[in-house]
Amino acid sequence: MSEVIRLFLKESIALELNIGDLYQQFSAKFAEDYLFWWKLSIEEMKHAALIESINDIFLSEISLPRDKIEVQTQELRNMNAFLSHNIEKFKLENQTRAGAFRLAFE
Repeated sequence: MSEVIRLFLKESIALELNIGDLYQQFSAKFAEDYLFWWKLSIEEMKHAALIESINDIFLSEISLPRDKIEVQTQELRNMNAFLSHNIEKFKLENQTRAGAFRLAFE
């Protein structure tokens, strides 16, 4: 598997885990929506596991345009940075329920 694809998968997995972490934070903070956020968090963790299960044999059979993967990898990095920042911000600040839904929508 090429390094470009490895980085892409790494960032994809990180994105799913970051979103799952954010939803776990929401489930802990907003008891009235606990089950909603918890289920979403579990789904994101499943997505990460699915991406991890992609193996070298499967990827070696696919011809992917390197330049597009590099661009998408950078987009994933940007989104992961955005999520990491907002997860920390959520932990430190008194966020509202409406703010949680807005952030999840973003």
